[in-house]
Amino acid sequence: MKSRISCLAAAGILALASSCSNPTQRVLADVAWSLTCSGTGAGCQANATGQSWDFVTHDGDTAIDSSTMLSLGRVSARCQSNDIGGGGLRVSMRANVGSSMIAIDNLDIAESTGAVLDATCRTTIIDKIGNTFGGSVIGVCSGAAPATGNPCQISNVTVDRNDQDGPSIELRLFCTALPNQSSINSLISVRDSQSPSQPALIRFANCDGL
Repeated sequence: MKSRISCLAAAGILALASSCSNPTQRVLADVAWSLTCSGTGAGCQANATGQSWDFVTHDGDTAIDSSTMLSLGRVSARCQSNDIGGGGLRVSMRANVGSSMIAIDNLDIAESTGAVLDATCRTTIIDKIGNTFGGSVIGVCSGAAPATGNPCQISNVTVDRNDQDGPSIELRLFCTALPNQSSINSLISVRDSQSPSQPALIRFANCDGL
C-alpha cells in the first residue's frame, strides 16, 4: 500500500477548522496499474508492453510516477456514486492521464461488505498509444475470476466515509485477455504497477454523491 498524504498535513493548521470530507474538495485519484500485451492481433504495440502508471493526485493536477518521479501528464479524475437502495451503491470512476485512461463504470456494490452485486460493471482501458480495450460490450467486470466473456475481476472493495482524503472507494482490478475494441485478438492483462503479480490498485476520494 502506498503512503497517503494527510489532509491536515497538506492544508496546515487551517484544516483543523474544516472537514476532510468537504464535498467541494477535488476528486483524488490513487491508481497503480500496468498493462501487458498478448494475443495475435494488431493494436497493442511493443512499446505498450509493460506500460505502468502509478500516481496519487487530484483532478487537474499533474501526475508524477512515484518510482521514477517523472511527469505522466495532467490528470482528469471523475467519480460518481449513487444509492441504489438496500445498502447498495452504483459507482463509476475514471482517470485520464496524458493519452491513457482507466475507467470502471456501473459497478454495483454492497457498501457494508464490498460484495459486487451484479454484472452491469464495465472496464475500459486506453493505453499510451491510443488503443482502446474493453468498453460497454467486451469489458465485462464482476466479482468472479477472469474468464471468457468476463475478462475483469473486481475484488477487495471498501468504502470509507471517514477517509482522511475525503469519503473514498478502494478496490482491486484484475483483467486477463481484455480485448481491443477494434481488434479482438489484441489483448491486455491489467495488474498492479508496483507488484505485477497482484491486481491493480484503484482508489478514488471525494466521489460525487458519496
